[in-house]
Amino acid sequence: MKINTFQLIATLIAICFLFGMVFSIEAGEITSLSAEQYMGEYARVTVTADADIDYVLWYTKQIYPYDYRDTDFNFISSNMYNRGTRTVYLYVPVDGNIKVAEHEIKVRILFYDGEFDTAITTAYITKPEYAPDPDKKLNVDGYAVVNSHTYDRWNNWVTMDASSYVRNREPKPVDGALYTWITASTRFRHEATNGVVQLQHEEDVSQALKNEQSITWHTSDWQHNFSLGITVGNREDLPLDCTTYVRCQALGNRNIMDEWFVGFTTNFTWWDDHRDYWD
Repeated sequence: MKINTFQLIATLIAICFLFGMVFSIEAGEITSLSAEQYMGEYARVTVTADADIDYVLWYTKQIYPYDYRDTDFNFISSNMYNRGTRTVYLYVPVDGNIKVAEHEIKVRILFYDGEFDTAITTAYITKPEYAPDPDKKLNVDGYAVVNSHTYDRWNNWVTMDASSYVRNREPKPVDGALYTWITASTRFRHEATNGVVQLQHEEDVSQALKNEQSITWHTSDWQHNFSLGITVGNREDLPLDCTTYVRCQALGNRNIMDEWFVGFTTNFTWWDDHRDYWD
C-alpha cells in the first residue's frame, strides 16, 4: 500500500497535534488543605485537588509546645483511592496539649497522571483538663474544665480558658408538688508569677436552679479579666508559673452537695510563643 506525501504530512501533523495536547495538560495540583481539631486527640485533615487522586502519603510534625517538638516529619499513613476521587480526608492522630499543641501536617499526593504534589497545613489541638466526676448524691449533671492555658509573650498575656456547668435533673413537679431547688455555684481563679510580680483574678458566681434548669459559666463572661498581663521582669531566666482553679458546686436540701474541682500549674518559659527561634 502506497502512502502519498500528502497523507504522510497530514498524519505527522495529527500526531504532533495530539502529542502537544497531551503535554499541554497541566499536572495535577493540590488546591486546598485544611485541618480542624477533633476530640483533642485527632485532626481531621481534608485535601482537595484539581486532578484524580491515586495515592496519598500523610505526615505530621509537632512544633509546639517546645518540650514536645519533633525535629522532622513522622510518617502516619498511606491510602489509595479510586479514579475520580478529588477530595479526601483522614483523622490524623496528634497529641493535644493544655497549652494548645501546634502540628504541621504534610500530604504528598500521587495523581493518576503520574505527577506528584505536596502541601503543608497547621493544626492546633487542645487537650482540656476535666474535673473527675464525683460520686453524686444529688440528681444533677455537672462539670468543671480548663479548656486551655496559653501564653502570648509578645503581648505579655497568660490566658486561662475555663468553664463550668450544672443541671438540675429533677423532673418538673406534677399535681401541685413543690419544686426541688438546688444552688449552683462556681469559683474561677487564675494566678501568675514570674518571681518578680504576682497577679491574680478571681470570680465567684451562683444561681438557684429549679427542676430541669441549667447554668453554664465561662471565663469569657468576664471578657479579658482571666488574661493576666505580666509586664515586669519577663526575661528568659524568669519562667512563669501560672495556676488555674475551677471549683463547681451543686447544693441541695440539708446541705447535701456535689462538687467538681480542677486545678493545676503550668510553667511557661521564654521559648513559649517564640517558635521563630527554635531552629
